Amino acid sequence: MHNVNYNEGTSKLVDNVVRKSLDGSKHSIYKKVGFFMIKVGSKAKIVSGKNTGWYIWIQDDTENTGGYLVVQSPSIEFTGNGYDNWFATIDKIEKHFELNKWIVEWLD
Repeated sequence: MHNVNYNEGTSKLVDNVVRKSLDGSKHSIYKKVGFFMIKVGSKAKIVSGKNTGWYIWIQDDTENTGGYLVVQSPSIEFTGNGYDNWFATIDKIEKHFELNKWIVEWLD
């Protein structure tokens, strides 16, 4: 499991990675900034910041909408009173993490 905390440090080292299987399907996309990581296609629990205890699921929707969805839910099953936000780039998702002061625990 990985923890993300945008309140610790300001490293500008950036590494964008796309992993593909032999058939060309995407397995994970992540942006690493220093020791911090945003994992597209993964679910996480918010352990600190806005909506602590909720879950997020970052989805690659570039083929349909040209961007990414950050789905938020009080339930790990992503049912009930959740919502989502759309972002054009992973950099915008990073700003959303910073704005919400999120520390998350990745569940995969």
